[in-house]
Amino acid sequence: MRTTRTRRTMSLTMRSDRREEGVVLLLILVIIVLTIGSVYSFARTTLLDVMSARQRTAHVRAEILARAGIEIALRTLVDDLFMSDDLLTVALESPEDPWRLLSEAPIEVPGEGSLQVTIQDAGSRVSLNGLLDVDGKPYPDSHPFLTAALERIIEDMPGREEDKPYEPGEIAEAILDWLDSDDQTRLGDLETDFYRGVGQNARPVNRPVLSLDELSGIPDLDASLLAGIKAYFSPYPLVPTPDGSGVNPNTAPPHILGMIYHGTAGDKHLLDRDDVFRILTARDEDKIFCESVYGERCESFSALTGFVGETFFPPLQYVSSVFTIRTEGRYRAARACVITVVDRSFADAPQTLFYRTGC
Repeated sequence: MRTTRTRRTMSLTMRSDRREEGVVLLLILVIIVLTIGSVYSFARTTLLDVMSARQRTAHVRAEILARAGIEIALRTLVDDLFMSDDLLTVALESPEDPWRLLSEAPIEVPGEGSLQVTIQDAGSRVSLNGLLDVDGKPYPDSHPFLTAALERIIEDMPGREEDKPYEPGEIAEAILDWLDSDDQTRLGDLETDFYRGVGQNARPVNRPVLSLDELSGIPDLDASLLAGIKAYFSPYPLVPTPDGSGVNPNTAPPHILGMIYHGTAGDKHLLDRDDVFRILTARDEDKIFCESVYGERCESFSALTGFVGETFFPPLQYVSSVFTIRTEGRYRAARACVITVVDRSFADAPQTLFYRTGC
């Protein structure tokens, strides 16, 4: 019997040892798994931190490039006006100006970077504020011109004609009422009574607008039409200038050239596509338009286009003091943008009228 008891004791002891070994092994496995998880988590966090730091560095470099582009553009504009030996370059804005050449291609920067600088003079769009005189009153041609311009803009907007139930004449009147200095509509009603009657909380600003977004409170002028207007008009120059507030035929893009309103008293209309094509053809032949003949390199716009004896509204502008500068800096996958509007007519340094960052 003693032998049997001894065997049972030994068997129980061996089973207990095996259980203890199993528990220890399980604990070791748990520790190994936790260690591997901690190492992976640390490595992942470190990798994310490194990637985040690289992204932040790339974005900072892209932002530095974009801001540097503004400084390059400003220096080019100032040198073009005050340091150029070319009298024609100083006399008007044309495709031969250095600031135009700066916009032609991106600047490659060593180290996977690039900088795109785009400069547009005020004559690249029509000044909406230029439709009013220094006293804040519309010119006689302001309403018919703006009506014709809105008709063209609405026609070019996407969508079917029945989906664009705008009344260009009424909207043109409303825009001019929104801007003019008095407190009456063009029909003689008080503006406060009129806008209260149509359920509008907004009131006319009765001054030059600093942004076309200020037109958003005008009845029947929805976001789609406002976006279309922005493609053709700008608020600059904010006030009438001796150099005009209309289109620059030397620098304006094709759709803006179509906004040139010309003719004789009581019989004016916008340029048609054939007229625009003739202007673009002349520009392709390196011809430069001037208000009048300015040496051999410059030809009269009226004579070259066959509009002799006609007037233009708003008056064409060949010289600009206000410019829009857009820059886009890229470094690897990062991208940064800056847009600013400057007035270079100040002797000390160009004055900033508008500044915004972000793409």
